[in-house]
Amino acid sequence: MKKSIIAILLSITLTNVFAQNGSNIKIYPDVVYHHKDGMGLLMDIYVPENNNEKGVIFINSGGFQSPFFSKQYKEINDSLSIRNGNNYISIHKTDIQPEYSQQFSFEELLKNGYTVFDVKHSSTPKYKLNEITNDLKYAISYINKYSEKYNVSKDRIGICGGSAGGYLAAFLAANPQNENKLKTVVLYFPAGYDYLNKRNIEVRKALPSLNISNSELDSLSLKHYISNKMPPTLIMYGENDNPFITEPSDIITNELKDLGVECKKIVFENVGHIWMDKNGKYSNETGDKAMTNLIEWFDKYL
Repeated sequence: MKKSIIAILLSITLTNVFAQNGSNIKIYPDVVYHHKDGMGLLMDIYVPENNNEKGVIFINSGGFQSPFFSKQYKEINDSLSIRNGNNYISIHKTDIQPEYSQQFSFEELLKNGYTVFDVKHSSTPKYKLNEITNDLKYAISYINKYSEKYNVSKDRIGICGGSAGGYLAAFLAANPQNENKLKTVVLYFPAGYDYLNKRNIEVRKALPSLNISNSELDSLSLKHYISNKMPPTLIMYGENDNPFITEPSDIITNELKDLGVECKKIVFENVGHIWMDKNGKYSNETGDKAMTNLIEWFDKYL
């Protein structure tokens, strides 16, 4: 009897140790990757103790507003003087607000050993799309230069984002200037395939960042950068999303496949943009399925 109790207590103790070790995350908030107009352009970096030397860049953007999705850490003491990655803790997925931000919770990525770079850019309405895309090239350069500092191999980095962030992730992965070597990309309901197409008229009116000349805006359309140099690409969207999302997503998928690029498309039923159902409620089930597919894709190609 005594041996059984000891065995149970030992089992509980070991379980707790492994659980604590598995959830130990170093968080580096507000890392400056470039200076612009007297301001610092920032990213937050999350490094799990069980890191697999693989990195995922998340483009934190919605409607070209950044950050659009909630930060995923909080302080565990009152001191802001020590930024060594040890005085912050990661926020559990179900505590992230607003609810739709949970679709991009880093919790599962971190559990699976991925280091996450949560990248922000200069925002609409002050900054335009050409400035935003240029910002993010500096972010990629910073990550490539300092990846080993965060236990990431520069040859094992992928990128993801949703909507405007999906466009930006695709733009960077398309590598128009051969400035990066991103190995794979996951796009949630990506925009920006052809900005001058009539399906985007209302979008252009609604987004100040797109208020640039037609020639310059067109030059930033993804249609000009889709090539056989694109890395393996996963695209996911809801069947009830807007035509300026669904139709271009299908076009991109077909073009990449025709070019011989590994590409997969997943369409989720009964949801639209940001995995919202017809009542405007976020679908946790769809968000979880999308995240599972995202991790499986990164597991396969990183």
